[in-house]
Amino acid sequence: MPTSIEFKNISKRSNQVLLASYIAIASLVAVQIATLFELSLLEDIKRGNYNSTEQLDSRIANNDLWIEILNLASALAFIFYIVLFFMWIYRTNSNSHTFTQGKIRHTPGWSVGWFFIPIANLWKSYKIPAEIWKASKLGPDYNHTHTTPLFLKLWWVAWIADNLFSQISLKITDSAVEPHELINADRIFFSSNIVSIISIILTIKMVKEINLLQENQSNPISEVFA
Repeated sequence: MPTSIEFKNISKRSNQVLLASYIAIASLVAVQIATLFELSLLEDIKRGNYNSTEQLDSRIANNDLWIEILNLASALAFIFYIVLFFMWIYRTNSNSHTFTQGKIRHTPGWSVGWFFIPIANLWKSYKIPAEIWKASKLGPDYNHTHTTPLFLKLWWVAWIADNLFSQISLKITDSAVEPHELINADRIFFSSNIVSIISIILTIKMVKEINLLQENQSNPISEVFA
C-alpha cells in the first residue's frame, strides 16, 4: 500500500452517513404505513367491501399516487444513504492503512468495488467492514485473526438478507395482478422493508463504533504532527 495515504478525520463523513440513515429509515416507515393502507384497500376489494365503483376508483387513485410518491422518496433516500455509506467505507479503509502501516489487504478502491462483484460480494461484504473494525481497534498491532463483535456479523446477515428480500419482493410485485397476489406481494414487501430498517439500524451502530475507534487511533497521529 502506498505510504502517501494520510489519516483524514471521518467525523463529518460519519455524521453524513448517520443523517442519511435516519432519513432512509423515516422514508421506509412512511412507506410501511402506506403499504398497510394499501393492504386494507386490497382486502376491501377482495371482499367486495365498497359502496360504489366510483368510491373504489377514487380510493385506488389516491392510494396509487401516495404509493408512487413515497416509493420514489424512499428510493432517492436509499441512493443518498448508499452513496454516502460507500464513501465512508472508502475513507475508513484508507485510514486503516495509516493505522496499521499498510498491513490490511484491501485497498480503498477495492473496499468499495468488491460490494459490486456478484458471488464475491456475499463474503467480501463482511470481510471489508470486519477488516476496517480490526484495524481501527488494534492499529499497529493489527491481526486479521482477531475476533470481531457480534453486531458486525449481524450487520452482514442483515445486509445479505436485505438484498435477497428486495430482489424477491421486486419479482413477486412485478408479476402480481389479482387482489390476492397483490396482498401477498405487499406482505412480502412489508417484510422486506423491516429487514432494510434493521440493516440500516445496524449500519448506524457500525458507523458510530468505527468512528469512535478511529478517533482514538488518530490521537497519537495528531500528536506526532502537532
